[in-house]
Amino acid sequence: RRLVLTLKFWGFFISFFPASVQSNITAAEGSHALLPCKADLKQGELEAVIWSKFDRPGSVVTIFAFTDGHKNSGDRVALQDEHMKDGNFNITMKNVTLSDSGTYTCDVVQVDINDKATKIKTSSSVSLSVVPPGESLRWSSCWFLRSCCWTETSRTERIDIMV
Repeated sequence: RRLVLTLKFWGFFISFFPASVQSNITAAEGSHALLPCKADLKQGELEAVIWSKFDRPGSVVTIFAFTDGHKNSGDRVALQDEHMKDGNFNITMKNVTLSDSGTYTCDVVQVDINDKATKIKTSSSVSLSVVPPGESLRWSSCWFLRSCCWTETSRTERIDIMV
C-alpha cells in the first residue's frame, strides 16, 4: 500500500515538469526496444526512478518504478543495468507491440548531498515508434555487439536485438 501511495505522489510530482532530453527510437513489432536514460549520480543520493508513458492527454501510466529501495515493473520491462551503476537507467521493453508506440519519460529524483531538503530531478523523454514486422527498414553499416542501427527518415537510431 505504501508503494502505491509513493507512486501516486511521484506521478503527481512528475507530471508538472517537462522532460529535458528527447530521443526518437523505432522498433519492429515483436522485437525488444532499448529506451535510454542517464543521470549524474554525483549530485545526490538516489531516491526514485520512474519510467512513465503518456498514453493520452491527462493520462500517465507508470511502467517502471524504483522507490524506497524497491523495484516495480511489468513482465515486459527490465532495467538494462539491474544495479543502476554509473547513472544508467535504460530499460528494455520486450516484445513491443504497435500499442507501445508513444512518448515515455524517465524521471530520476535525487536528494542533494549537501542539503537533504533539496530534490534534484533529471528527466529525459523518448518517443517510441513501433512498426509492423513487414515494413522494410534500411539497415546502415554500423553494427554493434547484439545491436544494430538503421536509417529511416534521415536519422540513425540504435536498437538492441536480444537473442
